[in-house]
Amino acid sequence: MKISNICPPLNHYIKKTLGTIFAILLSIPLLSNTGTQVELPQSLPEVTVGANGKANMVIDIELPVSNAFQPNVQLAYNSNTQNGIFGVGWQMPSLHTISRLELAGVHYDSDDRFVSSLGGKLQKLTTGNYRNQIENESYNLFVPSGTCGVGPCQWTVADKNGTKYYFGHTADSRIETLNLPPGKSGSVKIWALNKVEDPNGNFYTITYTKDASGFYYPKTISYSDKTIEFTLSTRSDTNKEYAENIQSGMDKIVTGIKITSAGETFRDYTLHYEIGSSKRSKLSKVSLAGYKDLSLSYTETVKTLKKLDNVSSSIHLDYRVPFYNQAKCDEIKTKCDCSASAECTAAAASYNINVQEECAEGVALMGDYCFLGMQIGPMVFMDDVDKDGKTDLIKITG
Repeated sequence: MKISNICPPLNHYIKKTLGTIFAILLSIPLLSNTGTQVELPQSLPEVTVGANGKANMVIDIELPVSNAFQPNVQLAYNSNTQNGIFGVGWQMPSLHTISRLELAGVHYDSDDRFVSSLGGKLQKLTTGNYRNQIENESYNLFVPSGTCGVGPCQWTVADKNGTKYYFGHTADSRIETLNLPPGKSGSVKIWALNKVEDPNGNFYTITYTKDASGFYYPKTISYSDKTIEFTLSTRSDTNKEYAENIQSGMDKIVTGIKITSAGETFRDYTLHYEIGSSKRSKLSKVSLAGYKDLSLSYTETVKTLKKLDNVSSSIHLDYRVPFYNQAKCDEIKTKCDCSASAECTAAAASYNINVQEECAEGVALMGDYCFLGMQIGPMVFMDDVDKDGKTDLIKITG
């Protein structure tokens, strides 16, 4: 007799009963004929393509069932994401940050702007607080506080639902800028999320590990009696970064995520990496105790240049990008011109302005930008510069 022919109430009962039995069977470890436990497959992540044509994928990190306020922990892939602590393309979206906006120029003064992973670019209000520059459904109020060098020590953010996010309220979540001149030392370049609290006072905290070169890595996420612990290992590829005229390298990568509840291990993930043809770390496998491995593969496109038989001299021309904030450059030049005059220097001193000191500080911090243009990474592109009808290979050197 087919189930579809049974009267509706009985049919519903049988379907519900079979569904319950199936769910119970899935929760029981499978045994082979030899009595050996058979590993269950991990949940397959869904791969989607965004409006910009970039691939996206999410791997959920399973947490214990709890009534407590807890984080949403995921590994998220976007093919446009750079190499980081989870390899190329991968990040953990819940590890939010506020940072100085590099695209607008970072000079550690009142002109600096800020950006947050919670709401994009920030716009300053007349009260001294900040909000999302582009208003959307996730309106957040950003409140800076304290003074560290030039700029705030920490931020407190409140969303429209009353949830609060704390950035840089602990020493390990404040990532300071290295080698700044006197008067600016101690300034923070990144404020990492260290606590999230719901309107009822429930919260979870995040701790970090920092190294001498200015990089930081997640250490733990804790809530109730549960802890998410990150394991770091030396990476095979060193992710070079140039900031504040210093070259540094991200030499660690996350290779483990362990979840404990009341001191007992709940889940233990191991992240495996391989070096791709682009010489960067790629997350290749996610292992979970008691489950089959989740293997990942990628298609990489490595561009190569063919040897050119005829090289025009125009290739060797240097192109420099003008510094965007010429008003700041003009201010420094005015102070330096004033410092060359005893009368002007004395007049400025009557207003408690030391033009000689401010000139020297301005030249040390921004002189290269003002006089030589903005220093950027090497770029090569093609265009007909000399208008001879032939494509020229152009190199921007900074």
